[in-house]
Order: sequence, then structure tokens, then C-alpha cells
Amino acid sequence: MSLDSRPAAEVSSRRPVVPIVRQRQRPSSSARSYQWGCWRVVEAVGDLDLAVVPLLRGLVVGAPPHVVFDLRCVTFLDAGVLGIFVATRAHQGQAHGAVRIATPSPMVRRLLAITGLELVLPSFESLAGAAAGHESC
Repeated sequence: MSLDSRPAAEVSSRRPVVPIVRQRQRPSSSARSYQWGCWRVVEAVGDLDLAVVPLLRGLVVGAPPHVVFDLRCVTFLDAGVLGIFVATRAHQGQAHGAVRIATPSPMVRRLLAITGLELVLPSFESLAGAAAGHESC
């Protein structure tokens, strides 16, 4: 019996067919650091959540006084990562250093504004802009 030949009550009592939707996987995250003049540059990529906090912490431990977080490829930040930024600023500030954010995405910029961190973590449109003023070690 085809669907069209069944009585209307029988057809409407069937559950609608729901297509299978694949969940979009979040981008993986990674981070690395390198020395650029007097600065330790911490370059991060992808979704930065609690899982990446130990990696970020390890990249800033023992850093020279000046640290810049390059966030151009970051798609998500959680509170744990913001905590790393704040802790780094507190530690580097004791060493008379600076902590800055380079090339933040619009999402990161908005998050820094909402949390008030834009007032204590200056952000710049380029890595060179972030490093300006501290060229000599």
C-alpha cells in the first residue's frame, strides 16, 4: 500500500522523519611559543578551552619579562584561558614586564571588552604594534 492510498488519519499519525544531522566538530587547538626580540610570543590556534590551559601555562613559565599572545587564529576562549592571561600579567608585572594581545579576532576583542580585560591587557592589530616600545631587552 502506498503512502498516498492510506487514509489521512493513518498518514498524519506517523512520526515525521528527521534527517540525521552530523555535529560539526570544533577546530582543534594548539599553541607554540618563540622568541621575537625581547618578547616571548605565544601563538595560539583554534578553540582555547580548559584542555589547553596546561600547555599555555607551560609556554609562559620562565618567559622573559615581555609576553605577547598572538590570537589571530583563535575561534573560542574560555574562562580558564582568560585566567592564564591574568596570571601571566600579574607575574610579568612583578618583573616589570608587559603582557599584550596581538591580532585578536572580533570574538576575542568582544570577550576582552565584556570581561573588562581590555583595560589591563592592551591589544594591537599586529605583532609589531604589540612589541613597539620594548625593542631593547
